[in-house]
Amino acid sequence: MTAISVSSHTTTQPLPTRTAYGYVALAAAIGAGPSIWGSAVKLAAAYDFITPNAWTDWTQESIPALAVLLCGGLAHDWWVARTQPGPARQRSATIGLVLVGALGACCVSGWPWDTPTAAGVGKLLTIVLLGCFARELLLRHGIKPSRTGLGLGPAADREFVTALAAGVTLIAVILTCTQIRLYLFDYFPVYAPGARGFGSPFQETATYAWTSVVEELLLCAVVVTLLAAARRPVWEWLLVAAVLRLMPHLYLGLSALDTLLLGAGAAWLFYRYRDVLALIAGHFTYNTVVMDLVSPTITPADLRARWVVVAFAWIAVVLADGLVKTTRRFSPARAERDHLAMTTFPHS
Repeated sequence: MTAISVSSHTTTQPLPTRTAYGYVALAAAIGAGPSIWGSAVKLAAAYDFITPNAWTDWTQESIPALAVLLCGGLAHDWWVARTQPGPARQRSATIGLVLVGALGACCVSGWPWDTPTAAGVGKLLTIVLLGCFARELLLRHGIKPSRTGLGLGPAADREFVTALAAGVTLIAVILTCTQIRLYLFDYFPVYAPGARGFGSPFQETATYAWTSVVEELLLCAVVVTLLAAARRPVWEWLLVAAVLRLMPHLYLGLSALDTLLLGAGAAWLFYRYRDVLALIAGHFTYNTVVMDLVSPTITPADLRARWVVVAFAWIAVVLADGLVKTTRRFSPARAERDHLAMTTFPHS
């Protein structure tokens, strides 16, 4: 029986529910806070609650920079409290973090370098800080992150096959949700475009990488790990992951309801396959490769043809999943039993 790995300095009790939700909110604010704020501004402007002006533009530039600094600062403080490094080591880490954080904050805010290259560098530096933040957040409560599964451990012995199944399944889920969204566009208004375009291929690639890390690491894997450590029921963390995936897409109005399915599906895939790197890779592959191959179209004939692509994607899922050596199947009763087993803490 596998249990969440807990280091020797922690308690044998589960993570308190209030603490788990507090850190879930913090992770969501740091990872998706700028996107959620931008979505809220677009939605409020669509209903004439506010008029976009210099202040709203400034907040959409400054909030990402503040999120970067907060992310790095918390990761550093938690690392110092956990490891108690010597003065020289702590000073070196502090200087390095200040440089990375300051450069990242400047790049994502567009000051003083408002260029596509600087924006791309900012996204990549943010990814590094988000990874440190997620790792220290879990270690703060004794949850030892594995290389791919954070605090939940591996799902199978053959990691490559497991990763392949997880990534392919996520791509199929995204394809399905995108197809649903295209139909929703016919019935519900879109309040504002989601992206302003990219100034260079480097900026586009870096932004897609950042999006994949934020949504799959912070809004999915960290959420599942923390709520599992708090021994919350499966349906609860599926719901939380679904709502958090929806919030940055509220500018799409009701047309964004497909992201509820995507958020819950990604959370289930992480719990099933225990591989966050595979989900990040699958999300990134969809954004950079698959999306261009099946670009959204508006004619009914093209929409029907896209269902063929979706069908082939799910056939690939069945084939990949059949290669995985795991007893976990899509059974609510089995999932609940596995969940209870995984959240049984060993004694120190």
